[in-house]
Amino acid sequence: MAAPRALLAASLLSPLLSPLLSALLSPLLSPLLSAVPAGAAPSPVPRNVSVLLEPGSERLRVLPGRHPGAVAWASLDDRIPHVGWAFLEVATNASYNDSLQAYAAGLAEAAVTEQLMYMHWMNTMVGYCGPFKYESEYCQKLRGYLEANLAWMEEQMEKGRDTEYWHQVRLALLQLKGLEDSYNGRLDFPRGRITLAPFGFLLLQLGGDLEDLESALNRSSPQRVLGSGSCSALVKLLPGQRDLLVAHDTWSSYQAMLRVVKKYTLPFRASAGGKSQIPGSIQVFSSYPGTIFSMDDFYILSSGLVTLETTIGNNNPALWKYLEPRGSVLEWLRNIVANRLARSGPEWAAVFRRFNSGTYNNQWMVVDYNAFTPGRASPAPGVLTVLEQIPGLVVVADQTKLLYQQGYWASYNVPYFEQIFNTSGNLELVRKYGDWFTYDKNPRAQIFRRNQTQVHDLDSMIRLMRSNNYLQDPLSRCRGCDPPQNAENAISARSDLNPANGTYPFPALRQLPPAGIDMKVCQPGSPAHPTGAPPGAVQPVPSADSLPCSVSPLQVTSSGMVPSFGLVAVSGPAWDDVPPFRWSTSPLQLPAPHGPPRPLDLPPSQGCSSLPRATEEPPAAAGLRARAGPSSRSHPPPPPPPPPCVLWTEPAPPSRGSAVGEDKQGHPRGQQVIPAPGTSHRTAGNASPGDIPGDSR
Repeated sequence: MAAPRALLAASLLSPLLSPLLSALLSPLLSPLLSAVPAGAAPSPVPRNVSVLLEPGSERLRVLPGRHPGAVAWASLDDRIPHVGWAFLEVATNASYNDSLQAYAAGLAEAAVTEQLMYMHWMNTMVGYCGPFKYESEYCQKLRGYLEANLAWMEEQMEKGRDTEYWHQVRLALLQLKGLEDSYNGRLDFPRGRITLAPFGFLLLQLGGDLEDLESALNRSSPQRVLGSGSCSALVKLLPGQRDLLVAHDTWSSYQAMLRVVKKYTLPFRASAGGKSQIPGSIQVFSSYPGTIFSMDDFYILSSGLVTLETTIGNNNPALWKYLEPRGSVLEWLRNIVANRLARSGPEWAAVFRRFNSGTYNNQWMVVDYNAFTPGRASPAPGVLTVLEQIPGLVVVADQTKLLYQQGYWASYNVPYFEQIFNTSGNLELVRKYGDWFTYDKNPRAQIFRRNQTQVHDLDSMIRLMRSNNYLQDPLSRCRGCDPPQNAENAISARSDLNPANGTYPFPALRQLPPAGIDMKVCQPGSPAHPTGAPPGAVQPVPSADSLPCSVSPLQVTSSGMVPSFGLVAVSGPAWDDVPPFRWSTSPLQLPAPHGPPRPLDLPPSQGCSSLPRATEEPPAAAGLRARAGPSSRSHPPPPPPPPPCVLWTEPAPPSRGSAVGEDKQGHPRGQQVIPAPGTSHRTAGNASPGDIPGDSR
């Protein structure tokens, strides 16, 4: 049961107030907290739930365990204290109508992630537009914008035109409505219009959109600072075209490090009255509690596509006039619709560019593994599609030829297309601040260009994407900075290491909380239609093995990798050539966030992606370093590497359960392997997974 809002109000009162006064005032303040979701459950919640439809009554119930015939199922394995990630799986039953599936998917997800949702809200959004930092003029404008936008989308859904597009918009809103209702203890399928609280969990979906809405609506203290980066990405063609790797680093606040790897199996129809299933019915993505999309963004889709982006922003205030609540769909929704409906890069771009909101302005990369043939030197078009969006303008082009000419495509928060670059105000920034704002001479552009030649396998890709050697790298030098070497100028930023009393030409180079907080790498897998069914046909839900990429957290030995292909996901800031981040010693003096301890504060070997103590290197990292190449730093021989943390693949043999950490007495501690959904693998202390529709035993 969620904690009452009054208790949450009391927890937010100034520490100067006595406990008695807090208790007396909290009922009075609770109406001011309507934007804050109710509190988290004080006791453990079920980690496996089913959403059932009661026969005859048409009422929905959420019950623990896996129940055959349910509308939706959800399973959570929270391993944030051990490897930095929680793992969530949500699946729905295709025998029910799409609307009921979508709403039930939201109910199920909130039922197993309620505590994480509460903590993520408290860490990231609790003070936004109230109750104690309320900016009345901006917040009134924002509320009006969101309400007008939701009303306009309802009008489009009611018209019954463009059925595929608006059907998917409706399903996404129903899924969010189910998430919000479940969290607040309501299980009531909406019969008419979908009502969402503008300052409820909708705000968690708007993380990227808000950056631009704040500027357009004249917030007095916008989140975005001049030059601030948000992610690094690399698409790398290995020598001989033998493989194609896709990698992404998220740059965000340390407060946002409650991370979840999600797998959605949502066998929706493309349109309400149609029979064909959406191509992107299965999605694996890095995400956060309470969000129904990635927001990083990094997706692996059953259509055979991998989609990812880095933010390019808008530095031309004259473009904000294009932001209108009517006639636009916010980016987070267009993202979801494109991922569900598209079968190729051009299709994805055609769907996404519609109803451009001019918010969360990004450079998107769509990698189509259906079009990629290992070893083929002259590929067909469509392997790489690049899209850039700013207010009032979207530019798209096939960049497959350039990818094969250069051997890579890098993305680092600077527009590639000249029209986007010039229109969004970058020329003025180049004139004022120099090469840092150019496309080809930006520090990360030069680092990628120099170091991508050293990428020849998965390990070297990981090393590049996790790199930050700003004190030694001449390309990290900042003209006009004192000190001259800057921790922002790296593939994985660590801006917290820049001195607070330094001199910097623009805000992004100062000491700031945002940094690279993760890394994901994908390798190609099986084709989009493993069953051989023609496009457009209703197909059975494929198993995880037929996804373009399966998923596992950081693995340090090739024997532990998925036999075919895999995704490597590391949680935590870069630590290799810089001191590890620690809450207790950070010069930022950030408040400790709500939630379990992160790997960055755990002892060595606590998990696959643990960060070290200040004077030690994690054994996992040492094992990786041995494969990636020699180091200038001297370390004792590493202990045996930890076992892989396998998710949605065949489980490793029990003999792989070797020690990956130590308890307080220094004794080895084992680590469980997550069985694949749909397998019968059972070991002591390891609960059997629930059946997932479409999986075979």
